[in-house]
Amino acid sequence: MAYFTINGYDSYSGCDIIVTATLPLKTESGDSVYFTLGSLQTLSVSTHQDKRPVRSLGNINAKDYVMGQRTIAGSLVFAVFDRHFADNIMKSVGVTMADEIPALDLTINFANEYGRMSKMAIYGVKLINEGQVMSINDLYTENTYQFVALGLEPLNININSNLEGGNGGNGSDPSIGGGDSSGSG
Repeated sequence: MAYFTINGYDSYSGCDIIVTATLPLKTESGDSVYFTLGSLQTLSVSTHQDKRPVRSLGNINAKDYVMGQRTIAGSLVFAVFDRHFADNIMKSVGVTMADEIPALDLTINFANEYGRMSKMAIYGVKLINEGQVMSINDLYTENTYQFVALGLEPLNININSNLEGGNGGNGSDPSIGGGDSSGSG
């Protein structure tokens, strides 16, 4: 059977993603409280770090740049069904508005049809803005949120992911462009 792999170049679509929110609450058994954000359509995150020039007298150009504070922020877009996306979360913490929810940790799990898996996380997510779009020109209703966060774990490969019919990405392919599973070319 033929297979084709290029190790290290896997991709995911939005359909390959499941986002889980972890609350800083503890259950009676001491476990954290988890919620799957099933109606999440879009998640974006970006970082910004201030950089200031170091200047000297008599020179028009900067000598170097010093690093300043970092800000992590992003947005969440949810499809609206018959209730607010955070209805269960708000009930569990006893609040009535999404911006009152304590800081969440978001875990974004990726898994594609080839068995590859990756993970990233956004820590300390606090919702700061909420909006809703309703229009006769739209087929569905959306809730949009902007957030700030305390930390970001970049996308990393899950070492337990496997490529069916291949070698699981361990680097022992007979050739980078593919071949058959017998290794005969």
